[in-house]
Amino acid sequence: MSRTQDELRKLLDELISEWENETVEFKETSAKDDDLGKYFSALSNEANLKEVDSAWIILGVSDRTRQVVGTDYRSKPGDLNQLQQKIAQNTGTGSSFQNIYELEHPSGRVLLLEVPAAPKGMPVLWKQFAYGRNGESIGALSYDKSDPNSNSKALRRRLVCYYCP
Repeated sequence: MSRTQDELRKLLDELISEWENETVEFKETSAKDDDLGKYFSALSNEANLKEVDSAWIILGVSDRTRQVVGTDYRSKPGDLNQLQQKIAQNTGTGSSFQNIYELEHPSGRVLLLEVPAAPKGMPVLWKQFAYGRNGESIGALSYDKSDPNSNSKALRRRLVCYYCP
């Protein structure tokens, strides 16, 4: 889906106002591909568990001040396509970013990486390891993560069980 710069600014403002959670991650100017792969796995799996269509990795926003600082991450032509290919090659499902948007903000370039929710019954892996969120951190996908607002064990079972009803 294509979005205008105005739509992207509005989306960024909404994501900043809600701030980091299980399905949104902000990073400043630099990111390692391997770290993005881990976040891709974690956010994709958490989007499935939260029953939302997608999650977001935002590059170019300070995770301390909530201010746009800009990023030069993969700014050469073709670099973002290579990133999508690298993510797809290292996930167990061949998944990659649903969309990558570049926002030209007055304070610098912002990348909005849209992560699709993991398919039912198939956790998204990064290099053969399933990640999940633990607050603002990432780690192993937990099968007994407690969530007072839902039946977390049932959701985990739905995500990780290939033959569940």
